[in-house]
Amino acid sequence: MGTYLGTVGKPGVYELLGSRTLLQVLSQAGGLQEDSGEELYLIRVAPDGGYMRIAVNLDDLILSHDPALNHMIQPGDIISVPRDETISIYVDGAVRTPGRFEEKASRPVTLLQAIARAGGPTERANLKGITILRQQEDGTQLVLEINLKRIRKGKDPNPVLLDGDVVVVPETFF
Repeated sequence: MGTYLGTVGKPGVYELLGSRTLLQVLSQAGGLQEDSGEELYLIRVAPDGGYMRIAVNLDDLILSHDPALNHMIQPGDIISVPRDETISIYVDGAVRTPGRFEEKASRPVTLLQAIARAGGPTERANLKGITILRQQEDGTQLVLEINLKRIRKGKDPNPVLLDGDVVVVPETFF
């Protein structure tokens, strides 16, 4: 018997007939879902009677075809595929398609990526006066002033955005 939990097509308990690999049982359980995280956990009984947890990066398993990660499944194994949380980022102002963008929390989004996702800056965008508005845990708002030109030249770091961040790209006035 093997148990499949989390974001697989058909979670449940399955009977193992013959030897199976991790990829084979994931397929049997209906595959991964859109909201699957970047790792799964193979939980198995350890030789001392306790449990051990083996983390498997899904990109390495599926995209890189790393055979070392395609574990043989043993009776009693539990395969847990946690859900990846979704974060919302808002881009407003002088961009081609302002709005809210949802991304997986496990794949950090940078300022440059968010602006590109919003169609890029318009020709009237003030790239030196961008602000990121971020709610702090205490309810106050943090205002980060950003110079996108310096980021593009590699002079300043490209900040990673957090859930709920609002990027404001102002217009220049001639």
